[in-house]
Amino acid sequence: MLRVISELSESEFNGKRVLVRVDFNVSLDNGSVGEDYRIRMTLPTVEYFIRRKSKVVSASHLGRPMGHESYYSLAPVAKRLSDIIEKSKVRFINYCVGEIVNKEIEKMNKGDILIL
Repeated sequence: MLRVISELSESEFNGKRVLVRVDFNVSLDNGSVGEDYRIRMTLPTVEYFIRRKSKVVSASHLGRPMGHESYYSLAPVAKRLSDIIEKSKVRFINYCVGEIVNKEIEKMNKGDILIL
């Protein structure tokens, strides 16, 4: 039977990888996040999993790039999220699939965040 997240016990999240699709499509100003409203709106969900000692893997996009364009990198978003959530380590990786991503997830500690 399908259950809602709040019905699961805290131990079911301990050390598990949790993929969270977030909307980090924010404005950038000279390589820094301009308005962080969309980042802050994800905090209740992200912090829910952090408190339960999960490895939080966040997937998002920025803008509408045609292929890989460094201007649309989520690195500034990762920096801003790191400033907001000081108790967790926020990592950024410039990939979204593959062995490099798997290795980065393996290196994560419980409560860490990885932005793809």
